[in-house]
Amino acid sequence: MTADWNARVDTFWAQADETDPAATLATMRKLVNERPAGDPDAKYEWASVHDFLGMEEQAIPLYEAALAAGLSGDRLPQAVIQLGSSLRNVGRAHDAIRVLRSTPRHHLTGDAGQAFLALALHAAGDADAALRTALTALATSLPMYSGAVTRYANDLTEHRERPLAVRAYEPSDAAATHALCLSAITTTAARDYTSVQIAAWVRTLPLDLAEWDAAMQGRGSFVVTCDDQVIGFSDVSATGYIDMLFVDPGYASRGVGSALLLEAESRARSQGATSLTIDASITARALCEHRGLTLVREQHPVRAGVTLTNYRMQREL
Repeated sequence: MTADWNARVDTFWAQADETDPAATLATMRKLVNERPAGDPDAKYEWASVHDFLGMEEQAIPLYEAALAAGLSGDRLPQAVIQLGSSLRNVGRAHDAIRVLRSTPRHHLTGDAGQAFLALALHAAGDADAALRTALTALATSLPMYSGAVTRYANDLTEHRERPLAVRAYEPSDAAATHALCLSAITTTAARDYTSVQIAAWVRTLPLDLAEWDAAMQGRGSFVVTCDDQVIGFSDVSATGYIDMLFVDPGYASRGVGSALLLEAESRARSQGATSLTIDASITARALCEHRGLTLVREQHPVRAGVTLTNYRMQREL
């Protein structure tokens, strides 16, 4: 009976049609209903069909139920990988990392778990760890240079041993934060905005450092440092509104933006705010989504006579 059921499940997947979700779900439901209540294999297949149809939010608890029910055999590594992938796709990168790090190696999946872990690490803002994970997995299949690739992969995480620190903004940070802001706009944001938009954005910034310092202090700003060098800054009001968030382009994808948003969230909560809100640039939108902020609306503010695009994003605390 089990062999016959598995064969019919294989036939289902060979013929599955994502363009007809209702029929696809109905066919799998009939197969699932043939199995005893609580059957982990049936739970896994029910999760997989939701995943296949792009219904990842629904698939996640179904995968978790299959694993909790004692899923084993060939389906186990697939379930872990598919759960991790779904978590990453819905913006829960850190949960995906936790799951994918437990992926058992299996002859069917090989190093696929490491590939999906690398994707999750990248989504979480840790580009070096992502590349290290991918290269380390790749090195095992190289007929030559396996040792060299492994050593170079390990070297990628050397900078991560230098801890990031978060502290309150100080007047002595004025020049560094002003320069960092200009650099982030003209370098990082330039990927997403035209030269005319960048120039208009820069024109709206205070040129006088005393004026800049007063504004930074007024917003209750804070900075992230590495080896006492300011590499990012942000702020948050008592109502949970973030006015500015910038990262040194040389430290992009190293967790600085996430550290800033975590600090903003902590400070907002301590001040009694019930939500975190930001008008995120095109460039910052992905970071905000990865930290759980969701889109409220697209906006088109005018800066120095030029229209830009940003996004009002919010997260309940």
